[in-house]
Amino acid sequence: MKLMTNKEPIPKFATEAEEAQWWYAQRDLLAEKAEAAMARGELKPRRLSSSSVTRASNTTIESPDRPDVLKLSYVDMGTRQVPPPEAQLWRFMDLAKLVSMLDHNALYFPVLAALDDKLEGALPRMPPDARVWEKTDAWSVWCYNSTVLFVNCWHNSARESAAMWALYGNQGVAIRTTFAVLSKAVDQLPRAGPPIPDLSVLAGIVNYADPDETSPPGNVWHPAIEALRKRWWFEYEREVRLVYHLPSNSAPSGSNFQVGPTPKQKGVWVSCNLSEAISEIVLAPFSPPFLEDAVKAVCRKFGLDSSIVKRSRIEEGAPTPPGAYSLADLSKALTPKP
Repeated sequence: MKLMTNKEPIPKFATEAEEAQWWYAQRDLLAEKAEAAMARGELKPRRLSSSSVTRASNTTIESPDRPDVLKLSYVDMGTRQVPPPEAQLWRFMDLAKLVSMLDHNALYFPVLAALDDKLEGALPRMPPDARVWEKTDAWSVWCYNSTVLFVNCWHNSARESAAMWALYGNQGVAIRTTFAVLSKAVDQLPRAGPPIPDLSVLAGIVNYADPDETSPPGNVWHPAIEALRKRWWFEYEREVRLVYHLPSNSAPSGSNFQVGPTPKQKGVWVSCNLSEAISEIVLAPFSPPFLEDAVKAVCRKFGLDSSIVKRSRIEEGAPTPPGAYSLADLSKALTPKP
């Protein structure tokens, strides 16, 4: 018995976008046919190593450095949402995350469903008179976006932000770079023809929308754009996002979406030349002396110049006692020795 009987021919497409939209629309039907063929013993699943990524041509791409790190290519969307090259970017984190990044020499991209904002990837609010099938479509689109879009988030500002530091206490650190340097450091693949979607990274400035905004049903949408929209409650974040779209990460057909989207992977590592990308590592304001010592030691371990470690400028101008002692010297003198 053949795998599929009375199969319909695949139509010819004018563009890649049109082809992608057709395959997405047919996903449930194709999945059902594949499951039925497997039940009849006509189709056997082929297991791939968890350390590899499969592209559309069925060839396997593995990182020569670490099998769990993807090597991708940065692709400019060519829209007004793309940051200017000189945009100053900050990535705030704790010391453990910095060590993990340097150990992988990569950036971590969590999937939207794993982020704190549970409306990540959702379309604007549906109109009050939307029909049931329109609401169902909006739910399906949100489930899809939440499970296939991975993001790496940066704060876009020419200066430090006391509000962002407040989220990490006095023991956080921040990587500083520019968008031009970061996008170049991520670009790991040679250009050979048109970009391959699941081997590409896009980037854009997040648009903070009115939560009461509604969207007419049937709007054309693109997954990467949906990752660049948030409610305006988060406007203080001033985010620029790197976006990775992995269609195969969506939940299989038949999954129970009633409890929300369920991605296969919660995050991926994307190769980045961090020695090239990092211009400064800034310490949280009034952080203890041991943090500076630890960060410099980490830099030396991973081959970075420890002179890129800087104290926060928020400390500048703080009063010091007579004798020309610096704030850092005073903090060190008052810190109990172990």
